[in-house]
Amino acid sequence: MQAFNKQPIRELTPAEDYLLDEKGDNYEHGSGWSEDYQDPSKFWGHGMSHVYCNRNVAFRLKEEKWHGLTSMIIKPNHIEVLINKTPFSKPELKKALVEVWFGSLAPFDQNENRRQARNQQARNRRAKLKEANNGL
Repeated sequence: MQAFNKQPIRELTPAEDYLLDEKGDNYEHGSGWSEDYQDPSKFWGHGMSHVYCNRNVAFRLKEEKWHGLTSMIIKPNHIEVLINKTPFSKPELKKALVEVWFGSLAPFDQNENRRQARNQQARNRRAKLKEANNGL
């Protein structure tokens, strides 16, 4: 079996399995603006935060400006859990949320794509420096 990104699927953690269970109680999966959770930096201009929802959990990125960064790899410490009505601890839940929303279990593995793009840029930069140094 393969994930969306054509990688072989590893065994899911209990928290990932819980979040991906569409038949479970109170299954929600989406995101939107929240007036309940304000953004003091007013990054978007209206002062609301972008909140993600998944089965019995709501979360947001700790900094709204991170939505605009194209090379940032989302990690568990970047997430603020707003509602946790799951049987899992916050660290377990954060790790699972990163995988489900931004990582290998997401339809587009943003973290892996960003990592590969940055690695390619670094290879190109090193190759260019090597050419310049060989020409001396």
